[in-house]
Amino acid sequence: MAPRRLLDPAVDWLVVGPALQVGGLGAVAFAGAALLGRVMGAGAATAQILAAVYWRKGVQGTVLALLAERAVAASGQRRRHPTAEEHAWAERAVFGGTLPSADRIVLTDTVGLNGRAFTVPEPGGTISVNLGPAAFADPLARPALLVHELVHVWQLAHAPVQAGWLLSAIATQAADLVTHRAYELPPPDRPFRRMNLEQQAAVVERWFSDGMQESHERYPVVRDVIRRGY
Repeated sequence: MAPRRLLDPAVDWLVVGPALQVGGLGAVAFAGAALLGRVMGAGAATAQILAAVYWRKGVQGTVLALLAERAVAASGQRRRHPTAEEHAWAERAVFGGTLPSADRIVLTDTVGLNGRAFTVPEPGGTISVNLGPAAFADPLARPALLVHELVHVWQLAHAPVQAGWLLSAIATQAADLVTHRAYELPPPDRPFRRMNLEQQAAVVERWFSDGMQESHERYPVVRDVIRRGY
């Protein structure tokens, strides 16, 4: 998508943010984007355009752009809740009853750059799991991907304040721009709360992908944190 001129993003926020009734969350996202732009030497432009892809107006578009590897590659049209089978499978395999109900989770066919899936809070209390077209059609065909994104759903559902989760997500993505290590598995002895959001999801995904054994070195995270809801 070729960059085009927009109104000053601050104007968009003043107009659209209150309409979504999530101005506080939006302010955090916009401030994070502006700070990221300053660090990168791009100034306010980074809050408007990242990776040559236009940011959509409002808090939801900004969060989508930032968290989907700093940009949304393709904004999908299809949305649905997980089926009873999909939700029950996830609870049984990994989460042990600590996921929010299926009506709070929305699967979409939106996708980030390089085909990356991503999860974000939405106005109204739902959480969108943006899987891309293929995984949207059959999430259980890529179960490790689904588990990874549902860990982010779990994080949001158990976060004391969603704005705090958002700030952590922004910090993780900003750090990854510099280090390219935000998604690396941490050492097995690192406490869960000292991992960034992507590391937490990666640890659970690794345990799942390795066969979900109780003897696995990552199992204590699932047993003591995930299945206890913190």
